[in-house]
Amino acid sequence: MNITIANGINTVVNSILTKLFIAVIIILCGLVLGRILGKLITKVLNEFELNRIMRKATGIKINLEEVTGTALSYFIYFIAIIMALETINIAPMILYILSSGVIIIIIISISLTVKDFFPNVMSSIIIHQKGFIKEGDRIKIEDIEGEIIKINLLETTVRSDNGDEIFIPNGLITRKKVRRFKRKR
Repeated sequence: MNITIANGINTVVNSILTKLFIAVIIILCGLVLGRILGKLITKVLNEFELNRIMRKATGIKINLEEVTGTALSYFIYFIAIIMALETINIAPMILYILSSGVIIIIIISISLTVKDFFPNVMSSIIIHQKGFIKEGDRIKIEDIEGEIIKINLLETTVRSDNGDEIFIPNGLITRKKVRRFKRKR
């Protein structure tokens, strides 16, 4: 009886160790493959001069070749880790935790992004409807004084007396005391 229990424990331990060994091999292969393919795609895109083409087309200087290679490497690392977790039968739980974390981060990011957006848009609508300030008006808000050169959806651009352009959120204009000076004729 004791021998059968020992054999059962030995079988379970060997199974777990085998799965862990295979998972480690999968991760190592993923790391090597990800690194090689990342560098390869970077070199291929470099041969096509992708950075020069993007800079010429958009005017934006970005190292797109390296970003693409690095993104591919990380994607392969991620796939290798998922495959390794699947080998030791804990992938579904980890994926649920990761996906929940990503969703929470996305929700927090969106809420932080729009917390100032909507008040500024609403203030822009109020500014345009009431018309209490217009482009060309000279205003003073707190310690900012100058001529309004542009009013858009999110902010109002004011040019100070020394030529500086100051961007004032529209929400601030509707919340603070604004002094408008008479126009010179």
